[in-house]
Amino acid sequence: HTHTHTHTHTHAHQTLKVEGSLHGAFLKDFGVDANDSHQPSPACFGYTNFLLAQVHGKSLPVAFASILPCYVIYNDVGKHILGQ
Repeated sequence: HTHTHTHTHTHAHQTLKVEGSLHGAFLKDFGVDANDSHQPSPACFGYTNFLLAQVHGKSLPVAFASILPCYVIYNDVGKHILGQ
């Protein structure tokens, strides 16, 4: 269990680092300052709150099932970007 927790923590940290870099570049391309305060859209707010509710105090399989669509979508988007 400890190995799974450590591996999951490492993966989550790496994902946040890569996602932060990707989002920063994306925002810069559109002239948006990432340090400015922005309100999330209602859909984004609802989705992120849903994810937080699923991972807080629930089982690891529930948490993984909740974020799995993110990986599927990012995989598809990544393939699309590479194909351009």
